[in-house]
Amino acid sequence: MLVHLANFLTSAMNEETDRAANLILALLKREELRGPEEDLREFRRGLGTLIFHLWVRYERANALTVIDAWLGSRADNQTELRHAAFCLRGWLVAGYDNDDPAKAEARKRAQTLAFSIIDRTATGIEAYFALDPKDQTEERGGRATEDAALLEQMSDQFFFAVGAPEIREGRQPKALGEIGYRKRFLDDNFRTFERVGDAATPKAIYYMLQLIEFLEPADPAAVFDLASHALLKAGKLHG
Repeated sequence: MLVHLANFLTSAMNEETDRAANLILALLKREELRGPEEDLREFRRGLGTLIFHLWVRYERANALTVIDAWLGSRADNQTELRHAAFCLRGWLVAGYDNDDPAKAEARKRAQTLAFSIIDRTATGIEAYFALDPKDQTEERGGRATEDAALLEQMSDQFFFAVGAPEIREGRQPKALGEIGYRKRFLDDNFRTFERVGDAATPKAIYYMLQLIEFLEPADPAAVFDLASHALLKAGKLHG
């Protein structure tokens, strides 16, 4: 029942955005919901995606308020945040090949949100490693592990948005086919990629290095700086 409700809200959002938004926000009171655990978990995943869409595509400020609250209590909202990160993928590269102002604004919101997720989780990871070893408790280690997983989930979306399989096989990517688009994409997200290089896991760094190698013709010096930073800083942090 809950999964069907989430699917209905997804369909209704395009036609009845305001009414769907009001219902979605009301449903965030999860303590009032009942159902099998897996259905509730799937419903929470759906709600996360819906809230992200309300902000990125429709610029509903109350949705951003919810996202900020989730980021402030990440341990309680991993289900929503990790699944919702997927929905940003297409918006991270939207509009580079045209002059559609609506897509450009949505892309900017998506990229800003992605930076916020990466920055907040990187801060959590750095705080853990800064602790005295005797204070690195199992509970704190668990939170740092969750932050690392969310950071990885979010940072990987940049690589897959451009076209991970295509890049790996040396084929034309599904986005940013022209050097000029790659330059704009790199400029728009330089601080995000740099923040990934501060604290990300080896797997996330591996994907990030493949992405910036693809972007290298657009700005070799910037790519060199990002690669060096990631290998020296995150590489050292995670040993």
